[in-house]
Amino acid sequence: MKGLKKEKQKQGILVFICALLLAVAVLCALAAAVYKVVSDRTVTNISGVYLQEMTAQISSHFQSNLGSQFAQIRTITGAVTEEDLADTASLERFLTQAQTDNDLAHIAFLSDRGIAYSPEGAVPAMSKISGLDKLLVEPQNLISVNETIWESGTILLGSPMDPLPFQDSQLVAVLVGIHAADIGEKLGLDSKKETNSYTNIVTQEGDLVIRSGFSREVLSGSNLFTIYEQKAKFDKGYDYPSFRADAQQGHAAFPGIDGGAKGR
Repeated sequence: MKGLKKEKQKQGILVFICALLLAVAVLCALAAAVYKVVSDRTVTNISGVYLQEMTAQISSHFQSNLGSQFAQIRTITGAVTEEDLADTASLERFLTQAQTDNDLAHIAFLSDRGIAYSPEGAVPAMSKISGLDKLLVEPQNLISVNETIWESGTILLGSPMDPLPFQDSQLVAVLVGIHAADIGEKLGLDSKKETNSYTNIVTQEGDLVIRSGFSREVLSGSNLFTIYEQKAKFDKGYDYPSFRADAQQGHAAFPGIDGGAKGR
């Protein structure tokens, strides 16, 4: 009897030990799962803060760059003399020199009749530039992309100026074209080696103003919203309408995306 009792005690101890080990294993698994969730959330939060700070810095640098470009434009308009306005050939010589001196891809003076005078000659600009009324009707600076007056990949900047009599019209604004890639290089957008990231600059309408070289393989198009709507697959908790609304309102938007439009 004593032997049987001891055997039962041993079995009881073994069962207890097995149950204890199982409980420890379950607790470890739960702890690992909780740690992973907390860790992933922490990494996501840190990444979000980093992206917001980086975006703010790039936006500030971009605005400063545009500000310097407009200041440069005002300097050009202030240098025009009566001799430069004597005839078309004189104006073209002035514009050619201004383009070279200021390292511009393109330059043109805009008349109140919607004619753009450039070193290459005069062309009607009304049908080639959207929002031209900002310069002709409500004088204010113009920033535009995807226009047909110059080649693609060119950012168009327009600035009103004091009217200058020229032939049978008046020159009321100056237009300059800057290659987006040049601004991207100055801003250091292609910094994948340093930050393991890439950056694109878009308008509130989704038009891609500056495109990083690292994103060209996945962003095949000229409008980010169209690309995402057609190709992106959003992670759980994210969707296209919310992303577009946040982006158009200027809010931070870091959608979980998979598929053809992966990236930020």
